[in-house]
Amino acid sequence: LLKRSNIQRGKAFFLSISNQLEWLFLLFVVRYAILQLDFLSDPVRTVINDLFFVRSLALLTAMSLKLIDAVVNDYKDRLDTQAKARMAPVLTAVLRGGQLILLIFALSLGLSHFGISTNVLSASIILVGVIIALGAKDIIGDAISGFIILTDQPFRVGDAIYIKDLERRGDVLEIGART
Repeated sequence: LLKRSNIQRGKAFFLSISNQLEWLFLLFVVRYAILQLDFLSDPVRTVINDLFFVRSLALLTAMSLKLIDAVVNDYKDRLDTQAKARMAPVLTAVLRGGQLILLIFALSLGLSHFGISTNVLSASIILVGVIIALGAKDIIGDAISGFIILTDQPFRVGDAIYIKDLERRGDVLEIGART
């Protein structure tokens, strides 16, 4: 269908996940066929279901990671060269953040499927986040300021800046994610 249509972006994404879609379809067909066997006991059926769940979750997670990557790359491709260079750190942060959130979600979904409480995982993630936030408060503040400067563009490379408090004048040579 996509080969005959004119949707280029959809084609590229679909072709990138076509291998995983084929495996996912095959996985569902094989699971259905195996579970139709009458001689399998309930514990064996449970193990088979668990194995197929883990593999399906892994395939869906891989497909979702590719979707996040495709969306960010598609947005990046639509930017001009100057904006692409300026927004690269922000887009990288969005990509990594999306991937991290997706992996945490997939892990918690997998753990809850097997009856393992995700409260410990949630508490651990929150605890690590608080420790990192307190330990890297200045770095996080600089990064947030850098992202605001990159997106709002109150000044650009080549601008002259005067800081009244320090009575200093300087030129903007480079704008990065933290500086």
